[in-house]
Order: sequence, then C-alpha cells, then structure tokens
Amino acid sequence: MAANEGQGGGLGNHQGPPGWTVEARPRTNEKYLWKTDWFYYEPGTQRQYRSLKKAWARYEETNRQNLEVIAQERTRSHGLEKASSRDLASFWLAICFRFSKAIYAKRTKIINRTEEFSEDIQKQ
Repeated sequence: MAANEGQGGGLGNHQGPPGWTVEARPRTNEKYLWKTDWFYYEPGTQRQYRSLKKAWARYEETNRQNLEVIAQERTRSHGLEKASSRDLASFWLAICFRFSKAIYAKRTKIINRTEEFSEDIQKQ
C-alpha cells in the first residue's frame, strides 16, 4: 500500500515530507501481524528511508543545499563570484533582517490601529 504525502490517505503520524512517497507494509510473520512497517521514498532518487525522522532530516538537508545553490547563483549574477561563505551569510542575514523589519513595522501598524479603534469605542 503506497500513498503520496500530498494526498493524505489517512497516514496519520506517518506523513512524510512534501512530494515524498510513503509506503505501509504490514508484516507477514504471525508473531507481528499487528505491526506495520513504514517506508519513505525520496522523489527523484527513490532512495528508501525506514525512519520518518531520517526522511525529514534528508528533506531539510536537500532544501538547505538548494538554498545554497540559489544563493551562489544570485551572487554570481551580481558579480560576487569570489564571495566567501561569510560574505554570503552576511548577505542573507541582511535580507532576512530587512524582511523581518518590514513584518515588525506592519505588525506595529496593525497594533496601533487596533488601539486607536478601541479608544474610539471607549469614547463612545
């Protein structure tokens, strides 16, 4: 019995990373008939993982590697081919900081509007 993660399929706690194939194999040994073994297959390579924890670890590692490749491509396109990993880290931290700063500003604006609205209600 195989099911893709994105389709749900009643996998419960055995739901694998997005795009991965999850397979449930009931045991045939009479002593362990009530047990089911779960297998997780990586997309593309079809590499098998027997542990959900290791499957998620591989998924995270692949995502991190993909982000590093994207960062390197972007730095090349900006003429920073010889940038060190420390420079790249600083570059991405600056981007994350700007993004978080924008979110904080928007959050503060919403809070201020909410406070103004509650003050208006109390005045009435």
